[in-house]
Amino acid sequence: MFFSSKKKAMMLELQQLKSKLDSMKSELESTKTKYEITKAEFEATKAELIRLQSENESVKSEKDSLTSELQQIKSENESVKSEKDSLTSELQQIKSENESVKSEKDSLTSEFQRIKEELASVSIKLQQVQSENESFRSENNSIADELQQIKSENEMIKVQLTKFTTELERIKSKKKRTRKSKSRTTRSKKKRARKSKLKQN
Repeated sequence: MFFSSKKKAMMLELQQLKSKLDSMKSELESTKTKYEITKAEFEATKAELIRLQSENESVKSEKDSLTSELQQIKSENESVKSEKDSLTSELQQIKSENESVKSEKDSLTSEFQRIKEELASVSIKLQQVQSENESFRSENNSIADELQQIKSENEMIKVQLTKFTTELERIKSKKKRTRKSKSRTTRSKKKRARKSKLKQN
């Protein structure tokens, strides 16, 4: 009676542990799904960062080209001024060309300023992307820690299940030995009873 009650209690506890293990497995699958989603978002962010870096290089190349062109215009302007001193007859024409050059210079200066502003905007976006990447890394580390903790808890549950299984087997074996002992005692009593009856006859 005692062993039967203890066995029921252990089976109930074992069932509860199994239920808890199933629940933890379900939570682990959910965590894995969240990790995959976070990883996909990180890869998308990384691709966007690469694209922005490529655009940044393109803007830098265009800026260098405009700077070179501006330098060339300045050189031409100096040449025009030199010609103005030696070619008085073409003074008006040179003045007109000079005004045209100045207008183009102003236009290029404005374009150059716009490119600088775009570069600043790209730099801010790049910093934002880097900050988001750091946040993703932090979240990934947190998920990895949580996953490791769940694995450790699962290992502890497995050890406890092994102990309970061993104890259950020991109780079953002890119960079998008790039954065999009772059976031998019963047979021995029956033999003694038969012998006593024969002697009386």
